Amino acid sequence: MRCSGPIRGSILMDHVPKAWRGRWNALEGLTMFCYSGSAMAGGFLIERYGYRFCFFVTSLIFLAGLMLELLLLPIIRNERKLKVTTQVATYFQRIEHNVWLAYVYTLFFWSCRSILLDQVLAGYVFVLTGSNEPVGLVTGINGLVRLFMAIPGGYASDRFRRDTVLKAAGVLGLGCVALSMTSYLMGHMPLLYVTYGCWGAYFALQRPALEAIFADSVPQGEREVPFTIRYMLMNLSGMVGPLASVIFFLFYGDSWSLSGLQWVLCGGLVIGTPGIVSLFFFNDDLAYENIKPAHQPSSPTTGLTTPSSRKVRALSYVEDNGDLCQLEEIQDGHRSEQGEKTRLVVSSPGLLSVILFCTDFIMFNGSGLSIVFLPLFLQNDYGLTPSSINLLVLVQQV
Repeated sequence: MRCSGPIRGSILMDHVPKAWRGRWNALEGLTMFCYSGSAMAGGFLIERYGYRFCFFVTSLIFLAGLMLELLLLPIIRNERKLKVTTQVATYFQRIEHNVWLAYVYTLFFWSCRSILLDQVLAGYVFVLTGSNEPVGLVTGINGLVRLFMAIPGGYASDRFRRDTVLKAAGVLGLGCVALSMTSYLMGHMPLLYVTYGCWGAYFALQRPALEAIFADSVPQGEREVPFTIRYMLMNLSGMVGPLASVIFFLFYGDSWSLSGLQWVLCGGLVIGTPGIVSLFFFNDDLAYENIKPAHQPSSPTTGLTTPSSRKVRALSYVEDNGDLCQLEEIQDGHRSEQGEKTRLVVSSPGLLSVILFCTDFIMFNGSGLSIVFLPLFLQNDYGLTPSSINLLVLVQQV
């Protein structure tokens, strides 16, 4: 899933119309509810049948998801035949304003997210309550609110300016930071439930708008490199959280103490705040697909780009049967329009969307049953310390 993520994301956004990108990302975000719902179910299953039974069910779910993922291979292979690889050095010379901000947000907030939603949170709730069920309940409440808010959030990002929606999400995110810090330091479970419900609303509002404006800011057919960079930043950020936790626990006491976990969680909030602040600086007017007409002079009669501003380059490739085929790439100024003029062809774009959605649906169900409770399993059954568990997570991210 991690290796195919950038390719899946770039191909999907090439086939989703601009006016529907927010709603599609909201629908895609609904699969996260499966993660939260299965986490709630996992809490009850573990209390009754134990960790190992829950992880056995998880392995069966993952196997089904991987089998479905194999159906994507021929589709991705056909798509990549018509794509010109964008050089990373050239890409960085003309990177968009919104794309830079998306990278900044990903680096900071995903570092925070790896602390607030994963192993440290699970350890904190377990130490505070002494039970697995509240661990699943916190994640479940987050997912329920996200479920109810996902469609309105996606519709808002398509109906209104995406940067306006992101600013609203930024205000909500800063409020969530304040609530989280209060609930962590007080050790107040009802307030913690409310806080993670607010985080669910934040994710439902922020994700569709950010994904849509990110896709709007990259030319069609050239999204593989920026999506890959963003996924690499997600993985890098996933390492920052566990690494910071390891350092803190080693210096301030490597034990499952409430005070130590509180400080780690609050430190995660500090790391994530710059990412939330960056949401206020996105600008729809600077997105490539919104300023593109200004870069393409049109003739009064045809509405096409004038010949003086166009360059045509022949591109050859060899089919599987050995035939030599040729493809024309149309360039406008400094920016390639090959992705716009040569539409990527899929036998059934609807089938692609269905397969991607079903794959995520299955995988997130398995993740909710395992990832949330794995730290508690290692803590309770093997006696691992907080730094040891975070070190394992860090190695897994690498």
